Amino acid sequence: MLCPNCQHWNEEGANFCEECGADLRGADHAPAAVSVKPTSKPVRPVTPSAPIGSAPILMGVPTGASTTGQGHENDNTVLPYNGPRLELATTGSIFKLGERVVVGREDPRLEIDLEAYPDSKFISHHHAQLTRVNDQQYVEDLGSSNGTYVNERKLASGQIEPLTAGDVIRFGKLEMIYRDS
Repeated sequence: MLCPNCQHWNEEGANFCEECGADLRGADHAPAAVSVKPTSKPVRPVTPSAPIGSAPILMGVPTGASTTGQGHENDNTVLPYNGPRLELATTGSIFKLGERVVVGREDPRLEIDLEAYPDSKFISHHHAQLTRVNDQQYVEDLGSSNGTYVNERKLASGQIEPLTAGDVIRFGKLEMIYRDS
C-alpha cells in the first residue's frame, strides 16, 4: 500500500509507514502516479553510528586475542559469549538472551532497548518477546506497528515462532541474526 505522506510502498495491511511513520489505518491506498527525477549527486552509504543507549552489549574478542583467559596478570582479554544471543546486522552489537527478553524502545524496563540505533523509530515500545523453553528459543510479536519478521516471513500479532541458529529476525527495519553457539 502506498503511503499518502511520503509515497513509500508498504506491505499490504501495514498500520504505519515503515519509511516516515505515517498512520496508514483508514487511508486510501490506491497506487498514485509517481515521477522520479534522476539525481546527479553521488549516493554515499550511511555508516551506522555506535549505540549510545543502555542496551546490554557484549563485545567480541579482537582478532588474535587469547580466549583462554590465561594471559598475563594485566591481560584485559574479553572472552566471547557463546550462548543464545541476537547480533545486530549493521553494527555487530551482541545482545545476550535469557529465559525471557522483551525488545522495544524508550522503556528503561526493557531487556533490549533499541532506541539508540538507526531506524529505531520503526520499533514499537514493546515490539517482541524472546523466550527460551527446554533449550529452544522462540520469538513472539507483541502487536507491533511495523511487524516482526523471521527470515522475511511476517509474524501475526501473538504468533510464536521457534528460532534456529542463523535465522534473520527483523524488528521494524532493524535486522538481527539469532546465534546459539
